[in-house]
Amino acid sequence: MLTVTPSLYSAYYWYAVKDYGTKEDFLRVLRKEPSEPTPSIQAGIDFEDRVLKICEGLITPCDDVASEIAEIVRGGIWQPWVGREYKGLWLYGRADVIKCDTIYDIKTCDSYDFNKYQYSLQHHIYSYCTEISKMVYLVNEKKKTKEELFFEEYNFDNAAMEDMESKINDLLGFINGNTEFKKEYEAKWVK
Repeated sequence: MLTVTPSLYSAYYWYAVKDYGTKEDFLRVLRKEPSEPTPSIQAGIDFEDRVLKICEGLITPCDDVASEIAEIVRGGIWQPWVGREYKGLWLYGRADVIKCDTIYDIKTCDSYDFNKYQYSLQHHIYSYCTEISKMVYLVNEKKKTKEELFFEEYNFDNAAMEDMESKINDLLGFINGNTEFKKEYEAKWVK
């Protein structure tokens, strides 16, 4: 069974839709080649780690965004794998935090724009796989002199299901339209 993840869709989106990155970048994702995190990705990993340590009582909370987020997600399940079959594909990923009736994803960025993650397949896949309709991105906008917390919420409904199907079809159409991409996808993205 072939698989689809939010990160695969994101690589496709930035390469094929936004024309950002190279064919080799996309092929590295298709080949599942390991890569070093960029400084911005590492900053996000470090920030999530700080939030988790606050939740676990290993760091004393203070008046900052990490402490605000820790207060929201404390008591949730951290980093659970989620997966579910969809029309002969296996959709899966790793959520940041699931707490009660909400999936939370913790993001860090230099500049936040309203509905920044609307293009993403992440909230669709996680909601579909868990059958939890509400997903909230907790976004730490980190500027040189200050941090600010933004909330971006999505609910999984019929329109979201149609959007998920459309995005998956676009992704698979793009991959299947290129012999090299199709070969790598069928070799590496099998459950």
